[in-house]
Amino acid sequence: MSRAVGKYLQAIRDQRLILDEYRDFEADIEMFALTMAAVNGNTHVAAFGSQIADYHHNLDAAAQRIKHALDIGGVVDISDTNVGHDIRCLMDAYKTGAFLGSKQRARDNLLAVDFYDRIGKMPDDDIHVTKFAIPVFSKPNKAMSTDALHMAFNNPQRQNVVLASFKDNKEAVAYRLAVK
Repeated sequence: MSRAVGKYLQAIRDQRLILDEYRDFEADIEMFALTMAAVNGNTHVAAFGSQIADYHHNLDAAAQRIKHALDIGGVVDISDTNVGHDIRCLMDAYKTGAFLGSKQRARDNLLAVDFYDRIGKMPDDDIHVTKFAIPVFSKPNKAMSTDALHMAFNNPQRQNVVLASFKDNKEAVAYRLAVK
């Protein structure tokens, strides 16, 4: 397992701990949300427990995608590379009217072309791109105002991650060295 994958798994564990810290402020966050909903005339307010469950579901999905990438083979973190940014820009085929298109196939092909540009040959085995985001929460503390707590809980930052998985570990090592 690469250091990057371990770093992302640790980030997921850290975010779970931070979410548990928010439970101490549950009453304050819910009261603020209800007050703001009443002021704005909104009748629907998401319950704190369901929001926590949604965030944990998102973290579970990120962990599952990491495990899926590891199951394929050698993993290379390409989140901060040009091709990683390009891969994140690909839109849904249905939104663009290309109903036979596939985001996943386009991402994999874009990675194969980048592999060819950097290494000088097409990859021998299948390659796969895994893309996800890890919600990143700021730590709550008693000094924060109620509205700041509410904003921090409801608006986490996102750490965008793009992983390239290679069935052939030699190709993964060659690509890892080429993108550094």
